[in-house]
Amino acid sequence: GKAQKMYMEVIKLDPNHHAAWYNLGYVQEELQLFDSAIKSFTEALKLEPNDKDAVINLGNTYMNSGKFDESIVQYKKAIELDSACVMSHYNLASAYHSIFDIKSAMKYFKCAIEIQSDYADAHFNLGICYQDEGAKLKESSKDKKTMMEFYEQALKHYKEALKLESEMDEAREAIELLMAEMAEANGK
Repeated sequence: GKAQKMYMEVIKLDPNHHAAWYNLGYVQEELQLFDSAIKSFTEALKLEPNDKDAVINLGNTYMNSGKFDESIVQYKKAIELDSACVMSHYNLASAYHSIFDIKSAMKYFKCAIEIQSDYADAHFNLGICYQDEGAKLKESSKDKKTMMEFYEQALKHYKEALKLESEMDEAREAIELLMAEMAEANGK
């Protein structure tokens, strides 16, 4: 669109215009022009390698284009630049969850919650991870006690998410489904 053309014009006049490269990448990512956005964010980072927002957005672009390993590299880089950035931890956790590395996802969702305890989405997604871990034990019909402990943790985080965001329907639904699952597991 217009914005993309405008930023390209600025870059033609000044190829070292960091903000134009960054904004072009942002617009391209929004338009799902992922390869172009990756190139633009990469150019912005050549000019300002410590731009945490550009690193995060490059990670988001990789994530949205299904390149999870590349997104993990970028989110880790963002954490190196600012270890207190909740979004870097949350996005890293989401990337790990996307590749089914549940333990790493849990670690970084917990980090996000340590930084911002009222982050409802982090609580919700940590709940999903606990539920995933419990479900693995259910499938193998091993260690019912540990399975139920994972489910209790999942329930705790779903409830916290709902407490923080009362309109979070997916948390409400997750609570109902998990409670039914737990009752069934207990033979009730």
